[in-house]
Amino acid sequence: MEEVKGEEKVHMEETDQYLSDTDESDQASVTIDSDDYMTYTEEYDDYMSDTEEYDEYILDKLNYKKFRQKITECYKELREIDVICRHKFYCCLSCASYEMADLYGDDTDYVYYHEQDDMWVQNGKKTCYIRWNLSWDKRPQVMEIVNKYGCDWDPESGLAIVFPVPE
Repeated sequence: MEEVKGEEKVHMEETDQYLSDTDESDQASVTIDSDDYMTYTEEYDDYMSDTEEYDEYILDKLNYKKFRQKITECYKELREIDVICRHKFYCCLSCASYEMADLYGDDTDYVYYHEQDDMWVQNGKKTCYIRWNLSWDKRPQVMEIVNKYGCDWDPESGLAIVFPVPE
């Protein structure tokens, strides 16, 4: 058993996760039990030994890579018409919406998706929701660009742009 306190970090090679506690007011400790580690390793090995699930896992990763390439191309075109574009912006919709409004205000044209959207795509979700703040005169141009990338977006609906993940 290994204990971590304060600003120390433990690197678990198998999971690539870092554990740390930087809040000095609450010197909480994290306990890593070797039995829990072995259980995790065995579950991971069982998961990876199922060829069908492994194939699905690899396919999700390939689709994610295609998604990132496709959305990056789309964002390049949007930037050419002066739309601010953000990838994996903040952790969730609430935080991202607040920060975008705080950083850019209501008069700036921007689009973004947050880290949870990105994580869901990595785990096999077939769409990503692109949130936006766009002036009325910019919306037709944005619609034309995003529809080239497989989105079926109506700017008058007020709904997020549903960006499809390539398969």
